Amino acid sequence: MTSHEIADRLHLTASRIAQWKLDAERLRVILEQRQGPMEPLILLDVEETSGAIYREIAAFDELLADIDRTSHAAAGQIAEVGDALRLVLLTITELGTEMYGRQSADALQTA
Repeated sequence: MTSHEIADRLHLTASRIAQWKLDAERLRVILEQRQGPMEPLILLDVEETSGAIYREIAAFDELLADIDRTSHAAAGQIAEVGDALRLVLLTITELGTEMYGRQSADALQTA
């Protein structure tokens, strides 16, 4: 992979991270504004977003391993992108946990 291709890939990943951060903020607003159980489409959105982030992490880890084979220093410089991916995954996961927790609490109250 050429350095230009690597740069393009990193820019794509950065734009995806930015979009997922916006998605997390949108989901946080939904969680704060709605009472009771979440709509199934919102939960599906959380699941799909998490899946997309996991796929991006896997692709980034492969890229990082390829770069590390030729330059440990270069791999070290971009490793923080992996950290950013994992942080946005954690954020989405926490929101999903809260949303599913609300689903469970509502189900117990109506039972």
